[in-house]
Amino acid sequence: MLLEMLRAVGTASHGPDAYMAGHSARVAELCDRLARSLGLSDEARFTLSLAAWFHDIGNLSTPAYILRKPSTLSEDEMEEIRVHPVKGADLFTGHPALAEVTRAIRHHHERVDGTGYPAGLQGEDIPLYSRIILVADTYEALTHNRSYRRAVEHAEALRRLQEGAGQQFDPMLVELFVEGNAEPEPSAEQPDSRE
Repeated sequence: MLLEMLRAVGTASHGPDAYMAGHSARVAELCDRLARSLGLSDEARFTLSLAAWFHDIGNLSTPAYILRKPSTLSEDEMEEIRVHPVKGADLFTGHPALAEVTRAIRHHHERVDGTGYPAGLQGEDIPLYSRIILVADTYEALTHNRSYRRAVEHAEALRRLQEGAGQQFDPMLVELFVEGNAEPEPSAEQPDSRE
């Protein structure tokens, strides 16, 4: 029951935004698949799952008009977006048992080439859970409609992940993700081919 309550709060972190409905659940599922491919323990997978469910909770303090804006964001608006991982992580700071969740949330927008945010971490200085969430979050975002762009097909999303391997994404994680997701799953944006 506690896990279901946590999932409900994670889902609520996106508010009534139709573009984001189910986002955290899908990211958590993709992270778990990748964690299984890596052979992570049940305990590690649970910790990663919690971080994935709450990775965007900092967006609760981001003005809704920014999250739903269909055009390019101003620099001030981008700064609001860049602080959401820190605001989300701050909710869990001070609880030693949640230290890994806190770190994963704080750094889930870091890029392996050091151009991410909030700290500009590079390579393996970025926590593993954060690197996993970034791959899953990016794939999920690409394959679902957003206010500022339409979804892309499964194969195109995988191609973009591969294109960003070594710059934005951990190349080993991208390779495992692509291997584990060779076939697309039906979604609202991708009609079931059996129909």
